[in-house]
Amino acid sequence: MRLKYFFILHLAACTLAATPEDEKCPINIPGYTHRGDCNLLCKEATWTDITVFYLGNYVAHAVTVNTDPGQPILSSVLAVILVILFPGTGIEKALLAIYSRAVLALTELQQAARAGALCVVRKRDTSAASSVANSTSTTEEEEQAMKPTKNPISLVSEKLHGICELPEGYYLATLPQDATFEDDPSPGELQSLHWTERGLVGSIKSLFMPRPRRNHISCSYNLVKIAASAAQLLFACATLYRIRGDQIERFGYAAFRLTVAQCAWMSFLNLLGNAVRPGYPTKFLVGSDSLDNLRALLRRKCQESESPISGSVGRISQETEARLSAMQKDSRQRRMSSLVSKLVRLVYGGTINSIPEYGQLSTLGPDLPIIGAVPIAIIGGISRFSPGASEYYQRVWIMTWFVFGIVAGPLAASFLGAIANREWQGIFRNEARRDPSFVAMEMLIYMIWLVAYATPAIGGLLVVGQMIREYGVCTEL
Repeated sequence: MRLKYFFILHLAACTLAATPEDEKCPINIPGYTHRGDCNLLCKEATWTDITVFYLGNYVAHAVTVNTDPGQPILSSVLAVILVILFPGTGIEKALLAIYSRAVLALTELQQAARAGALCVVRKRDTSAASSVANSTSTTEEEEQAMKPTKNPISLVSEKLHGICELPEGYYLATLPQDATFEDDPSPGELQSLHWTERGLVGSIKSLFMPRPRRNHISCSYNLVKIAASAAQLLFACATLYRIRGDQIERFGYAAFRLTVAQCAWMSFLNLLGNAVRPGYPTKFLVGSDSLDNLRALLRRKCQESESPISGSVGRISQETEARLSAMQKDSRQRRMSSLVSKLVRLVYGGTINSIPEYGQLSTLGPDLPIIGAVPIAIIGGISRFSPGASEYYQRVWIMTWFVFGIVAGPLAASFLGAIANREWQGIFRNEARRDPSFVAMEMLIYMIWLVAYATPAIGGLLVVGQMIREYGVCTEL
């Protein structure tokens, strides 16, 4: 057995020098070191080894991040990149999925609403327009609002079930998680529904015995992603438990294998999130008074073929309709206080008139930084926050990556969401029609902002590669 390891490892070109401690081990091979453990043989790491470490410990975990309903491929790729750069992004998505408790919903519409898969048509609020616009007659405003415009193929906004080509002046808004619907079962019918017949258990049972449905809303539990999250969680825990050699003594709490702690924690949360909230391939349009008024206006103007709308499911209740109208009225001159909103206001000028997202980041409150800091506690428990023989810059870059990722992750996700929301509301189309160069400048500002905020993560990843290069790759005998 020892002879087999000798021939396998001797094929690689190695330059690591043996230490005095290595001479005490029974097996010593020129160009290899034991790193304080006679059961290990370590060779110099190549760029291939570093790439494999990145893919296996960062990218693979990021792929299991919870996806939003109707999320397109490009948006999913951007989400994976954001999770690698800002681990807080993945933690936030997982917490939102867990807090939605979609698996406990009593009806399909309620479950879809909790998952954020339902949207309604809203008419843009024009009450904050200039005095010149106020002098325009109602007929002229209506004619302008009914100007047909085709929605271009989007790479960042969500996919929508059916056909929904909205005219100018209308946009789509996501329903709140606690929305109610006209065709909801009565309280007596709800009591007769047992929770084990729905959610993940019901999804498995439906493979063999489909149950009757009031509405046809396609959803599924990604069992492959759930299994992958569980496997990656076990792998990350094993990596942390079996930190090889003298990594802690050499690099302290900045050791490159300790950075897997954030991946392990995120995989655990992703596992719970994927089990609690089903996935939806598209978003679904729900009937409302605004949709009825729009359809009536299209019929009156004979523009149904130019702005086709079909594929709606269910109908929101009058209570939810009143809440949406109240929220739209309150958001006319909504002031924004977050860093992202301030930058958005700087770019767009003034305020934003839109229906805010219900129950998203605000529902997390202080839970996000507390839960996001768990990986730092894991690192402290393993390393006792000992600096070891690490360099000062190594500790600074690694911990800045961790802390900044928790804080800036939700901001980065919100900024990407702002882009999608503006496209859904047709703002990008209007701006591109007026001044294409302005939209290009707008996207350039987005990219500059992202690169600036990603600097700690890029520095942390480079330091991890430098430490792997310095420490080497070890094989257990």
